[in-house]
Amino acid sequence: MKITTNFYEFKNALEKVEKLNISKPTLKIIENLHINAEGNKLTLTKTILDTQIQAVISANVEIQGQVLIPASTLKIIKNIKTGDYITKTDKEIKIDKKIIKFKSIDISDYPNVITNAYVKKFEVTEKELARLLTCKYAVAKNDVRPILQGILICDN
Repeated sequence: MKITTNFYEFKNALEKVEKLNISKPTLKIIENLHINAEGNKLTLTKTILDTQIQAVISANVEIQGQVLIPASTLKIIKNIKTGDYITKTDKEIKIDKKIIKFKSIDISDYPNVITNAYVKKFEVTEKELARLLTCKYAVAKNDVRPILQGILICDN
């Protein structure tokens, strides 16, 4: 796999998929980032078995393929503030003149990435959704009774 893309776009896409919070993963492998490069696009995927977030950005894909980037390498990338282009090869990531080497992870153990998982269940207007989500009251004093740590949503 060999790709080159805009660093700013890559970092924004990374921030989007990192919003999938994995507090205590049951599988260590899902902490890593799945990257798929084909055509002229790069797909970044983060998954927690039944939930998945993807971000697609444009890229110059010289050699197509899939790879898992370790969570430790992602932390390094997130700490880099500036850069023009990011180039990813099999065992290293180059951001301008900075080179990050990482150990490859076997992708066969990563959960299947769901494609075209969007299924339209129903449609509602913005006005109707706002009416449905009207909050009557919210109560939360302490952690003793967690049932009170929520809101009541009802229709009239």
